[in-house]
Amino acid sequence: MPDEPMMNLLCSHDGAQWRILMFPRRRHRPEAYYREGDGRVLISPGAVDMGGLIITAIEKDFHAVDAGQVGCIFREVSMDGEEFARLLSALSDRLRP
Repeated sequence: MPDEPMMNLLCSHDGAQWRILMFPRRRHRPEAYYREGDGRVLISPGAVDMGGLIITAIEKDFHAVDAGQVGCIFREVSMDGEEFARLLSALSDRLRP
């Protein structure tokens, strides 16, 4: 999906200020999403998932997935520490007055 930004955002507003959580992405979907047969797990983390509520497309995945698999999926689609540090540096440079 070339036109889709490689990030997820969660936003809230309490009447006085905004809170914006940004989850930069490395990949749109994890490898398990594309597997064939029993190894396929239809979890494609979006903003809600990255915020902690895992959505499974089919019931078998709901019953089968565990914390280790979710962690693996999140590591696959998320930036690692080094990539994230470069992003923060680039953003800081652009936002400085």
